Amino acid sequence: MGIVSETLKFEIPPKEKVLLLVKQLKGGGEFLTEITDYFQIATDADKAICLAAVNQITKDDPMFVKNGIDLIISQLDSKSAQVKLEAGEIITGTSKAFPDEAAKAIPALTAMADDPGTIIRWSAANGLTEIAKNNPKTRKELTRFFKAAVKKEKQSSVRNVYLEALSDIGKGK
Repeated sequence: MGIVSETLKFEIPPKEKVLLLVKQLKGGGEFLTEITDYFQIATDADKAICLAAVNQITKDDPMFVKNGIDLIISQLDSKSAQVKLEAGEIITGTSKAFPDEAAKAIPALTAMADDPGTIIRWSAANGLTEIAKNNPKTRKELTRFFKAAVKKEKQSSVRNVYLEALSDIGKGK
């Protein structure tokens, strides 16, 4: 058994599992293979915990997921809101380091933009706008999407993410 599966067996609160995984995974090793294998049998709750740990690590070291972006993107299609949210945050946070790889998430993120959950739409908006800011090749397509999203989005917190991005893109940021 690997670090991930052993850690997730502990009878401790999820936040403590995340912190423990962060400490263990930061040490290096072949986490990607283990997580990929574990995700085949993992519950959504365990996937969310793993992704939360990866998210914390990538805030300091985006290179941690260099070879795992496809796995992260695949989680954007999850039925679990928490899994989608964590995967979306990882894409958002690593889009500057991996602009071309992050662009592969555009179809999943645009699908998330229609989710009934406000937090999921907000996560999608953040991911898409960061991709547009960091990958000039995507700006034309995403600018059209943002303009349409502004018209249909009823939640101001989500709409404002798109409006800010349109303003930044218009200013050449």
